[in-house]
Amino acid sequence: GGDEAWQHVVYEHPRDAETETILNQFQCHSWKAREALATWSAMPPSKRRGCVLVHNASVRRVMIKPNLVSCIDGQGEVNDWSAALDHHPLGSVMKSAMMMGGEDNADKVVIGAQRLAVVQLPPKPDTNWSWRGTFSYGDRKVGECALREGGVFSFICVDCGLRVGDRGENP
Repeated sequence: GGDEAWQHVVYEHPRDAETETILNQFQCHSWKAREALATWSAMPPSKRRGCVLVHNASVRRVMIKPNLVSCIDGQGEVNDWSAALDHHPLGSVMKSAMMMGGEDNADKVVIGAQRLAVVQLPPKPDTNWSWRGTFSYGDRKVGECALREGGVFSFICVDCGLRVGDRGENP
């Protein structure tokens, strides 16, 4: 299943967003997070090719798995058995029993609470493919979003109201 409670959202920061702006939006005072974001901001765009920066703005450890998705039919690079197991209520148990659980976690990146991580994107076969990131707490999927190469994304767990607006818009 997905995010049944609708408590999670992934926000893509504007390309020109300042380091302080990103961290202040989430009241993040971690020096490790500041250092990681400053390193990313100082990195030339050529070094950011093939990856994204993901900020976990939640209070729990989250995992992200980047996937390729066809721009033609919207389907990903997943075999039929794996897709069937992912959608079955006992899928994770069945995968573990079939020794498939280990290889599934190989592509996942674990990001601690209030931390940032550079996530390597799988190579695209051609321009007919794009990327999606699947977010989870262990075996429980909590959401997904489109990923754009070189982008900065924040994973947010919302336990109260959330107001979304355009930059420059008055509250």
